[in-house]
Amino acid sequence: MEVWQKDKEVGIGDLVRVELASGNTHFQTPEALDIRYPQAIREFCEQEGIRLPGSFQVYEQVAAQAALVWVAEEHQTLDILATREALRSMPDSGGYGYRYTEGYDPHSGCYICEQSTYIGQDRYADTLRIYLDDGTAYVERTWGSSWYWDRFVYPLEGEPYYAGMLDEYRVPPSWVVKKTFEVT
Repeated sequence: MEVWQKDKEVGIGDLVRVELASGNTHFQTPEALDIRYPQAIREFCEQEGIRLPGSFQVYEQVAAQAALVWVAEEHQTLDILATREALRSMPDSGGYGYRYTEGYDPHSGCYICEQSTYIGQDRYADTLRIYLDDGTAYVERTWGSSWYWDRFVYPLEGEPYYAGMLDEYRVPPSWVVKKTFEVT
């Protein structure tokens, strides 16, 4: 896919057009919701020193959410949408001020859902990261000033595995929802 630039616009074919002067972004759905389109435009604009308007970030988030749904449908081991909802709905049982955030990080190509708080200088977080390019999901827990962490890796296909700092006998957090398949 080739990004074009003319006058005060950049785009891809007739699917995506970003008007740099007015700050508007136009796109055709559902075709333009392929995450590779905003990634290509962002990369091109960063190389050319072009500043993208806020409307492009909205388009980028919409494309990332569409990619998240696609990855969730294709994922073989982790129920991504149920896991995201379980993380979002986790109660702050200790009253520590946990805050939920969610969004797409265009520089890593990762959709991130996180519950986190700081207690003094110590950071505590439960995080779900989904890499939209290959569908790999990471479930992470970080805690304390020394940044201890657990990481469970759920590839799009294949067996999940532990890749954290501690021993391999760790278990995923209770908010993780694994996919189950019924045989009929």
